[in-house]
Amino acid sequence: MNELHPKRGRPFQPVAQRFWAKVKVTAGCWPWMAYRNSDGYGMFNLCGEPLYAHRVAWLLSVGPIPIGMEILHECDNRPCVRPDHTYLGTQLENMADCIARGRRANFAGELNPRAKLDVVRVLKLRELAIANGWPSMRHGMLVTLAETFGVSSRSAAKAISGETWAMVG
Repeated sequence: MNELHPKRGRPFQPVAQRFWAKVKVTAGCWPWMAYRNSDGYGMFNLCGEPLYAHRVAWLLSVGPIPIGMEILHECDNRPCVRPDHTYLGTQLENMADCIARGRRANFAGELNPRAKLDVVRVLKLRELAIANGWPSMRHGMLVTLAETFGVSSRSAAKAISGETWAMVG
């Protein structure tokens, strides 16, 4: 095809040809060899829009990505665009997979570096709240308990009710 690109003045290249030229095909992962963002994911410019390269690979090889679905990596290699190393999943599934594979800490409870409570303190907070008439105790008592444990009254109420710290029986 000898048609010139209207903006660049060089021969026009179909999207698939332009995309796959930036991929190193190997026996294992197929790394994206062009620009990668700060998280290590390949980026491909399509019609002026930067898109994740692994999503473009899926579009070119498998087809449309359903609304609300993500393209997840089985290989844990962010630059990899090999379609059979990816699969459809939700953002929630992606986060669960991320935690299960140790790529992101599960910051629930004491594992959260910002946590002001721990299991022992939550149990003591709940014990004191029940002794003072939880769930119908005076708001002033809740504020006093919260101050005693160094948390806001909202955080205390959530910990007591089990909205947070649900893993503590």
